[in-house]
Amino acid sequence: MHSVCQNCKIILIEATNSSVANLAAAVNEAVALKATVISNSYGGAEAGMTASEEAAYNHAGVVITASAGDDGYYDFDHLGAAVPSPYNQPNAPASLNTVVAVGGTSLFLGQTATRESETVWNDNGTADYYESLLGFPLGATGGGCSRLFAAQLWQSNVSDWANTACGTKRLVSDIAADADYLTGFDVYASYNCGSTYCPVLGWQTIGGTSLSSPIIAAMYALAGGAHGVKYPALTLYGHLGSASLYNVTTGGNGWCSGEGAAACGDPNTFGEGILDCDYPATGTTPSVGDLACDAGVGYNGPTGVGTPKGLGAFAQTGPTATITGPTSVASGATGTWTATTTDPFPKGKVTSYSWNWGDGTAATVTTTGSAKHVYATGGLSRTITLTVTDNYGVTGTKTFTVTVTT
Repeated sequence: MHSVCQNCKIILIEATNSSVANLAAAVNEAVALKATVISNSYGGAEAGMTASEEAAYNHAGVVITASAGDDGYYDFDHLGAAVPSPYNQPNAPASLNTVVAVGGTSLFLGQTATRESETVWNDNGTADYYESLLGFPLGATGGGCSRLFAAQLWQSNVSDWANTACGTKRLVSDIAADADYLTGFDVYASYNCGSTYCPVLGWQTIGGTSLSSPIIAAMYALAGGAHGVKYPALTLYGHLGSASLYNVTTGGNGWCSGEGAAACGDPNTFGEGILDCDYPATGTTPSVGDLACDAGVGYNGPTGVGTPKGLGAFAQTGPTATITGPTSVASGATGTWTATTTDPFPKGKVTSYSWNWGDGTAATVTTTGSAKHVYATGGLSRTITLTVTDNYGVTGTKTFTVTVTT
C-alpha cells in the first residue's frame, strides 16, 4: 500500500486469529478508527457466514476491497492440494455485493518498464498442466458466480452480463491488478517471525490477490476514496469501456485457462465439481456463460471492468445535465426550463430532478426533465441549481443563470 500511496496514513488492524468472526471484527474496528479505505487480503468459502459477519463488510461510503482468491474459478486448483476444496462457490468476503472484489492478472513489462501485455493470472496453465507436473497448485485468480448473494444492478446491467450465466447472482470480480507471483512486486523482508508463513529474509517477488487488493485500495485512496458513493464498486462500472481502464481479453481462471470449450474439452465430468465455465455443470453442450471465467471484450469475471490505467477509474462520476430555456424572463411571467441528462453507469437513468430557483422559494421536484417557475421580483439575476438523481442514488448538479427583468 505504501509503495502506491506514500502519503496515505496506514492503520494496521490485527485480528485475534483468522476466524471469520475475528476478521469481521477487525474490519469493524478499522471503520471505528475512521478508516476510509479498507483492504482485506484473505478469503474463504462464502457459505456459513453469519448475518453479523456479513454486516462487517457493509459500511456505506467506505471503500472495502477484498481479494478474489488465489485458487482459480471455484477453487479448481485444489485438485493438486492435499486439502479438500469448497467447490462451486467463490471466496468471501469478495463474493459479498457490498465490497470491491479484486481479481488478479499477469502483467508483463517491456525493456523500458512500460506495459507490454496483460493476461488473466493462471500459473497452472491450460488443463492444469503445470500443476500436474509439480504436484501442487501454482495459483490463479479466484472467482465464480455466488451461490448466495445477489448481483448489484450496476453489475448485472452490463451489456454482456448474459454471457456470464450468473443470472441474478454476484460474480467475482469487479476490477483487477497484478497478482502473478512471477510478475508481482519486489519487496524486502527484514523480519523473521519464526514461522513457515513468514517471508524469506531479503528481496523477493510477491503476488496473489493479496497483492492486487491493497494496490486497488491504495489507488482508491489516491483518487479521494468513495466520493460519497454508498458502495464504491459502482464508480468502477461508471468507467467501464473508458480510456481509464485496460480491457484484459486474454486467458481465464478456470481449468481451460481461456482456451475455449472446443480445444479444452469438458473437465466438469471429472466428478470434482465445476472446474471451468466453458461447460455447464451437466450436459455436453458448451456453455453460453464463458465470460464467468474467461477474459473477453467488456466486463468479464476474472478481471471485472479491467485493470486501472492511472487513477481515472476511481474518479467521481455520475449523471450530468445540461439546461436549456430562457436566459431572461420577466417578473410575473412563467418560464420553462428543460434538462437533458446522460448517465455513465450500466443502464443508468435519471429518475428525479430537483430545481432550486435561487429566489428563496421551495424547490420544484419532478420525475421528468422539464419544470416551470414564476419569479416575483425583477431587476436582478438568479441562479437555477438543478440536482439530478439516478436509479443508483448518485447525484449530479448543474447551474443556469437567468436575468429577471421588471
